[in-house]
Amino acid sequence: MKVNPNIQKIIAKRVLSEEEENKRKEPSGRLSASRLGWPLQWQMLHHFKVPQKEIDEYTLRKFQRGKDVEERVMKWLAPKPEDMQVDAQYRGVVGFIDVIMEYPIEVKSVTNMAFKYIQKSGPKFGHMMQGELYAKAKGFNKYGVAYVASDDYRVLCYELDVSGEVDKIIDDYEAQVKIGKVPLFDPREKWHSIQDYNPYAEWQKLDEKQIEEKLYNEYNVKTGGVTSLFY
Repeated sequence: MKVNPNIQKIIAKRVLSEEEENKRKEPSGRLSASRLGWPLQWQMLHHFKVPQKEIDEYTLRKFQRGKDVEERVMKWLAPKPEDMQVDAQYRGVVGFIDVIMEYPIEVKSVTNMAFKYIQKSGPKFGHMMQGELYAKAKGFNKYGVAYVASDDYRVLCYELDVSGEVDKIIDDYEAQVKIGKVPLFDPREKWHSIQDYNPYAEWQKLDEKQIEEKLYNEYNVKTGGVTSLFY
């Protein structure tokens, strides 16, 4: 029996090609809803348009799987078109609401193993911040975070009350932008400290002086002055 690698190679080439196209789009540097749960260091590196580390082909395929699962769930829910992918802005932070039902709902595809963990631990901080921002943007006092098991499409939707956490994150971000420096790494969630998941892993253990030198030497960014909040 012979293995034919052609299909695998064609798909791998297409996946990597699409990623190259996406990388050509210059980042805005703006804080988005999906980055609210990031450590402040990552947010500021994005602000200064420092590129993230390369994403491997395997991970890119997993991202695509997640998108496919979320799209399938939307087809089953069949909301009105105007209630899907709704533009949302709050205090200069932008994002798109997956769906608005009784309130805004952020839909996330996860593996069955992660689904089992979330059943015990509850929703992830970053996902909660996304949902909360959307609720604030549209004037709701509640929001949902819905997790979809990618193997069998089970759904677990948490209903949550709006808090002041999003405003605190934005306050901290705006204050740091005015300072004009990238701070030391301080994780908000446990997974942030795992090197494989850290999009800015090479910055994680640097001290303040090393951060400033790296920004200047590699990206021609001089920190310390007052910078614009949004590009």
